[in-house]
Amino acid sequence: MMWRWMGALAIMVIGSIAASAAEKAPPNEPGKIGLADRPGVLRLTYNGTVIADVTVRLRTDDKIRDLNEAGAKWTTSEATADAEPAVQFTHAESRGDRDQVEQVLTFRLQGMPGAKLHVEARIHASEEAIAAETMSPAQTRFPLIRNSVGASCNLRNNAVYDRRSDWVLFGPGDGGTTIVPSTSNAANFAITIEGEEITITFRPRYYGKHKGLRYYEPWNYRVWPKPVEGWCSWWAYQNDVNEKIVADRFPSGLKALADGIRAKGLKPALWVNVHFGHDEVAREHPDWFVCDAEGNPHRGLWVDYGLDASNPTAVNAIVRPLYHALHEMGWDYVKIDTLRHYLYDAIYPCKDALKARGIEGEQMFRDYIRAAREELGPDTYVLACWGVLPEVIGIANGCRLGGDGFGAGTLVQYNSWNNVVWRNDPDHCDINPEGEDIIRPVAVSMAGAQLLLSDRAEFYRDGMRLEGAKRSSPILVAMPGQLYDYDPTKTDNLIAGKRNQNGGGSQGPIDADQWGAWCPWWLLEINRPFESWNVLARMSWDPLPEAKVRFADLGLPSDREYIVYEFWSNRLVGMFHGEFTAPAQAA
Repeated sequence: MMWRWMGALAIMVIGSIAASAAEKAPPNEPGKIGLADRPGVLRLTYNGTVIADVTVRLRTDDKIRDLNEAGAKWTTSEATADAEPAVQFTHAESRGDRDQVEQVLTFRLQGMPGAKLHVEARIHASEEAIAAETMSPAQTRFPLIRNSVGASCNLRNNAVYDRRSDWVLFGPGDGGTTIVPSTSNAANFAITIEGEEITITFRPRYYGKHKGLRYYEPWNYRVWPKPVEGWCSWWAYQNDVNEKIVADRFPSGLKALADGIRAKGLKPALWVNVHFGHDEVAREHPDWFVCDAEGNPHRGLWVDYGLDASNPTAVNAIVRPLYHALHEMGWDYVKIDTLRHYLYDAIYPCKDALKARGIEGEQMFRDYIRAAREELGPDTYVLACWGVLPEVIGIANGCRLGGDGFGAGTLVQYNSWNNVVWRNDPDHCDINPEGEDIIRPVAVSMAGAQLLLSDRAEFYRDGMRLEGAKRSSPILVAMPGQLYDYDPTKTDNLIAGKRNQNGGGSQGPIDADQWGAWCPWWLLEINRPFESWNVLARMSWDPLPEAKVRFADLGLPSDREYIVYEFWSNRLVGMFHGEFTAPAQAA
């Protein structure tokens, strides 16, 4: 395993993000159902594309039969009192108060005691589709956070989510639905469900409408496709950073600094913010800035004068030259800070004045960061900071979810967003505090987030202190195995429309908690062409008792033996069937 060191202000960033041509938004409408001539066969079409071919059969006497062969008719009418052998198909459509659409397909078996419905569906989706799970009793029995690299085969999966078109299709949870990634070019997944009554639910615009993400348009952008990991000077040195720490040519300016970092075989990254405090410029060009009802430029906490990004002249004079220059200098990663203060302390206090001019504050905010993105180009990683900012979705590559300092809790409050909406950032991962040199990088690695170490250089002289970081790298680009958040407190607030109305100086209702609820069990499923395996991590800052772990609770088939290998001690624990015992752990 190679571990490459980065200089101060430098972050290892590999790969690029391709800008997609703007596509037409998928409709926020139910799918269209087509019934075939043959009983029990239907097709679900959405946005002009077939997304599911569904075939309903019966399991009788341990045999799977077509409806005609089993003597059951297909009906779309209500069940009859005489319980004539039949499969009744109905579907219902609803639209919620947030304009979220749900379509439920229901299959009921009547008049055939001992028989079961056997539903098979072939799912046709984009290459960005994933198999995952919705909330079910499985999470109550064994709470965990689950991610996957490669096509997931986990038995807890009951849903297919197509990121490209933002729809989800799911069946019964808790083992009631079997999803197998398909090897056929004609379908992405094969779904099997059995029971006397079966429901299949379709939700279009799932993250956009159901999860309340107004600006989520995944058909127009992709999440950063490579690991993001490296080192940052801030938490280690803060304002004491100097030329000796960073590079030999620091006094020569930013371009020389970037060149010096790159000369070491690294990729340079830079912190900037959106603060503007020049009183003279504000007096000369008041129309360049966010103004109050009297037409005076408003001054906000941490940001001073907020730029009026609806004014192209202001953007061209202040924003574009800065970020164009950074791009020309060769900065590969740009962290844009104080964005929350621009939104909450500059724009929000003047929302009424802006509205009177026909300007939406959130759109002005997006115009600012979009201009920065356009000048930096698609190959520059852009991190928005700080706190959860849904308004940067589709423009920034990542978002620092909480306040200053490493925040493990942030990873469990937005686990369903990571690598779907953006890359999650728990902030700088300093491993210097006693006992943190393993658990922190492991938590980031299991989450598939971005890992930025930030300790003083002398701390790393003892290579053993880097063991956790080395063995947690590279950070794989993992997709969430769950379409819900382990701790939904913050995302529930977001769906409810709550925002930080009292300014950006303190944590708001949707900003992730640095040290909120923590999940001790994390499962990372890795499927490669040459082999498949699961990494189970048990992490806590408190002592943990001995625990029985059932393979079925992890979503693994229970009818086989498993090799259990302890990663940190490089020790083969043994072969197990059904369950194994996780030993007690000290804090």
